[in-house]
Amino acid sequence: MAMGPVGASIMSGFAFVFCVLARINGAPVPWTMLVLPFLVSLILIILALRQIRNNVVARTSDDERVGRVIMWSSAAEGVGIFLAVNVLRNVGMAQYVMSGIAAVVGLHFLPMAGLIPFPRFYVLAAALLGVAGASFFLSPPIGALVAGVGAAVTLWLAAASALMPVQSSERAARHP
Repeated sequence: MAMGPVGASIMSGFAFVFCVLARINGAPVPWTMLVLPFLVSLILIILALRQIRNNVVARTSDDERVGRVIMWSSAAEGVGIFLAVNVLRNVGMAQYVMSGIAAVVGLHFLPMAGLIPFPRFYVLAAALLGVAGASFFLSPPIGALVAGVGAAVTLWLAAASALMPVQSSERAARHP
């Protein structure tokens, strides 16, 4: 259950949010450029909803436990984002807000990767942390653009991956 159409739709929606936040935080692109990210997210969400409607979502006995892991990781992510934004703004480093958000989002996948377990989340976390780290070294507003678009692309790739069938070796790892 950890990934799949539900996870893909959530990640696709947040990918678009990252693009909007990058624009709000000074990325030098016109608002009309948000049409493409909107369409990418919309297409992935429609594909996810089709899988859900066609009952492709496999249910397991671990669904309740997995749901709790995701809930607590997401709650910690929300607190982490709130803290990162406020600390960065209060110490005069507002230009790094997007980098901080991308780092927190990446970190929130680590406990899920180990506790669900779902190895793809390690890759997703590493990619998001790499984007966040690289964007810290770029001058504003390019850093915000790299953090926002880089995180969005990473989440779109993860969403597309979530819509693909789980390999038998990965299925065995999730259900020993």
